[in-house]
Amino acid sequence: MQQSIFNVSKDKTYKIVFILYIILIYYINLFEFTYILTLLCAMFILPTVKVSKFTFESIVLLFLITLTSIISSFYYGFTAFEFLKGVLYFTKPILMILVGYAFCMKINNYNFIFKFIIYFSLLLALIHIFIVVKWFYFKDVSVSTLRYVGGKSNLIEFFGLVFLLSREKLKLYFLSNNLVRFGVLMLTISFVFYFSRTQLVAVIIFIFCIYGYTKLSSKSIIIGFWIIVSIITFFIILNSISLNRNSEGVEKFFYKLKVAPTEIFKSDINIKNHAELWDRWRGYEAKKAIEQVNEKGAFAIFFGSGIGSLVDLEIDYSIPGIDKKQIPIIHNGYIFVYFKAGLLGVFLYLLFITKLYMKTYSKSLNNKRLEVINNLICGFAFYLFFTTLIITGIYNVNSIIPFILGFFLGLNHLIKLNKHEDWNFRN
Repeated sequence: MQQSIFNVSKDKTYKIVFILYIILIYYINLFEFTYILTLLCAMFILPTVKVSKFTFESIVLLFLITLTSIISSFYYGFTAFEFLKGVLYFTKPILMILVGYAFCMKINNYNFIFKFIIYFSLLLALIHIFIVVKWFYFKDVSVSTLRYVGGKSNLIEFFGLVFLLSREKLKLYFLSNNLVRFGVLMLTISFVFYFSRTQLVAVIIFIFCIYGYTKLSSKSIIIGFWIIVSIITFFIILNSISLNRNSEGVEKFFYKLKVAPTEIFKSDINIKNHAELWDRWRGYEAKKAIEQVNEKGAFAIFFGSGIGSLVDLEIDYSIPGIDKKQIPIIHNGYIFVYFKAGLLGVFLYLLFITKLYMKTYSKSLNNKRLEVINNLICGFAFYLFFTTLIITGIYNVNSIIPFILGFFLGLNHLIKLNKHEDWNFRN
């Protein structure tokens, strides 16, 4: 009996630490704090956990990217401060995946992560709606203002909405119909007022993955074809409409949608035109990074400029929001990895994403929960493939994505270990 009580106590302790971890890194949104907290959790939890083969192989790919960029730094030279900062940038997602995985193995509860994220997301949505309504009532507002006071996006709310919309597939039986309706309504309202293009696309991606539409089949090909046609048609219509860059409200949001492709890919920019440069900043950053790698020659092209290298923006005047002319991180994650670890690094990163995607083809052992978790992990692959273009993907400085991914990799392994649909996880 004493041993049983002790085990229950440890289980609750891990749950409390898990909740505190997410709340702290959410509200204390500092890279250094997140890294130290994650490292402390790793030191205390990881030694007692056996990592699955799939998770180990996945993080090895990320580790090899780090190793490649470190070797390149010794070839080209570095400053100690930038080298250390680069090591922290590259190892943070590895640590977060491992810690998320370890928490899952220790908590050992299917519903726990869903319950916490859904309830926490509802709380955050209500707070966000209150802030938006308050600003609407007392002040003249714009899209920029609402994004400044309420935030540009919220990953917790994002996953809360995805889980509610996929309740049947995820088998979240603890949710009542009334709670689902209320939750979807509140999260959707909050979601809209973030005016986030990235979150809009990401929700669609995850829903399609959870429902298995990303597996190659005649049905998924037809759906994919019509999605592509719809996207092309949408942008043709957008580009036929005159939208004012300096407008506010919905027009401002549609303007940002309109320029999204050129923002990422167009690098032929007149840097003297501040409006054009700002609209296509991601493309400009990527262009300078590619040029500087190519100037160094074959070694840099294949192995990168090194983990401590900086992208020289080559701008001789100040730009609002840009404090330095030499920066360690750029928005385009593929070019960021290319700059630091070369073509080899990009190959390893795409291999990491592909490995996550292939999880959707893994054997489900006649277990519907395992099948949907496999599909959800596939959703992370598509999410990272897309967001790496615009917000550095898994290397996003303040993202919680690696931690949540790690938790679901652990959940996947727990369900496989049990091998039964009716496995009773601890409550």
